[in-house]
Amino acid sequence: MTQQTFAITGREPRVVLEQLAGNLTVQPWDRQEISVETDGPIAVLQQENDTVILRDCKTDLLLRVSAIQRIVFPIVTTIEAKGVSRNVMIDGAGDVLLRDIGGNVSLRDIYGDVALENVSEVAELTSIDGNLRATAMPRLSAQKGVGGNAWLADIARIEIDAVGGNLSLAKTSVATIGMVGGNLDADAIEATLRCNAVGGNSSITNCASAEITLSKVGGNLQIDGAKSVQSSLVGGNLRVGAAFPPESSSRFYVGGNARVFLPESANLSIHGLVGGSASGDSATFTHGGGFVNVSYGEGAATLSIHVGGNLKVFGGGIPRNNGGGIPWSEFGREMGRVGRQFGREFAAAFHQGYEPGKYD
Repeated sequence: MTQQTFAITGREPRVVLEQLAGNLTVQPWDRQEISVETDGPIAVLQQENDTVILRDCKTDLLLRVSAIQRIVFPIVTTIEAKGVSRNVMIDGAGDVLLRDIGGNVSLRDIYGDVALENVSEVAELTSIDGNLRATAMPRLSAQKGVGGNAWLADIARIEIDAVGGNLSLAKTSVATIGMVGGNLDADAIEATLRCNAVGGNSSITNCASAEITLSKVGGNLQIDGAKSVQSSLVGGNLRVGAAFPPESSSRFYVGGNARVFLPESANLSIHGLVGGSASGDSATFTHGGGFVNVSYGEGAATLSIHVGGNLKVFGGGIPRNNGGGIPWSEFGREMGRVGRQFGREFAAAFHQGYEPGKYD
């Protein structure tokens, strides 16, 4: 194996690589040098200031790059690679930009932002300090979280422990998320979306065939189109439109107002406690707070909903008022219990750190 080193004088070294026929491995060291090791020829290998440029490498490539973690003036190395035919393994780099990767991608302890595009196999990420942008790959998993924002699109399966900022998902089949510190936006989810906790607002659109489970949402929750919706604690307002298929069960605890949009011929029973008024298109269920117990069609699906404000139901046909249920005198105690539970679980999730399965 031949080795060549390049001295680095600044604090932002960079490696730019195009066309590698083998595997790419990047390892950190505490020298102000970039080392290039390979068994085969490299058509272009040159340095321009603190950037090392490589083009057309015929075999596996090992890079050792500067990663000096000091309080004042740390040095980390940006990696840009395009057209790697096999696997990429990077540890301890700064920003990472990868495009057109023929195998797997493994990233660990990345101190900057990550951008991934067109990865043929699996991307496995561990501890990303900055933002993450990823598109076009069969599977992406991120352990120990993403510190900044994340934009993910055209990925068949997504598994992420935590996102510190906002998370945007699009064109995904299955997404399993532990915690989102900011907002969660999802569009065109095909099968399932599960998220344990969202600190801000959440908007779900164009997911007519998907099963949605958002356990806790600190702000507003909007779901425009879903096959089914499981349970959610919602700190703000709720707007939900779903098919509510027969035998399904959905449960919501809503701090603000709730607007529920039903299919044209709904087959649903609604059991609710409301702090304000509750009504449908053609009927008023209660004024000034109370219990709601109505059915649409045969009532084969169930929606249980506790609302601190008003409840408005749109569509679904003509409801049947079933009466009975929990007395109004119990509403205050029930909503107080829900509020205390909501506060405890969010405090635990966001101040002690998310542990998979702990708050499910």
